[in-house]
Amino acid sequence: MEQEILIGLMRRGIPEHIARGIVGNMMVESGLNPGINEISPIVEGSRGGYGLNQWTGPRRKQFEAFAAERGAAPDDLNAQLDFTLWELQNTESKAANALYGATNATEAAQIYSNQFLRPGIPHLDRRIAAANQLGVVQPQQQPQSQNQLQQFAMKSQTQDAAPFMRQRNALATVGF
Repeated sequence: MEQEILIGLMRRGIPEHIARGIVGNMMVESGLNPGINEISPIVEGSRGGYGLNQWTGPRRKQFEAFAAERGAAPDDLNAQLDFTLWELQNTESKAANALYGATNATEAAQIYSNQFLRPGIPHLDRRIAAANQLGVVQPQQQPQSQNQLQQFAMKSQTQDAAPFMRQRNALATVGF
C-alpha cells in the first residue's frame, strides 16, 4: 500500500521527497488504511478521525462531501489522495507553501505533521522514521509523462499554486 500511495502522490505532481514525508505521516496516522476510523476519539461525542490523514470535525465533513460529489466511497484511496491535494491547493495552502520548501523527506514529514495535520500528540520521531524507511520507487512505477504532472497544476487557478508550478517545472527540466 505504501508504494501505491507514494506513486499516487507523485502522479499527482508531488515530488518524491515530499511524497515520502506525506506517506510517513499517513503511516503513523492510519497505518495506510483509507477506511480506518479513529478507535477512541478524544473529543467526547465526536466521530473521530477518518482515513489516511485522520480528518476530523469540519475537515472530515468536507472530505466526505468531496468524495460524495465524485461518487466515491469515503474509503476510496484516490478520493483521499485527491482531497489531500485539494486541501493543499485551497484550505491548507499555507502548509503547501511551507511543504514545497522542504529539501528532503525528513523536513517534509515535519512540515506535513506540524502545519497540515496538526496532531494532538505528534510522535514526530515515528513520522520521520517512516518517511525515511520507504522503499525505492521502481522506474516503471514513476509518473510517465508531463501530462500526469500537469493534472495537478491545471486544477488550481490561484497564486497559492505557485510552489506547485515551480516544482512541476523543475521536474520537467530533468525529464520527470
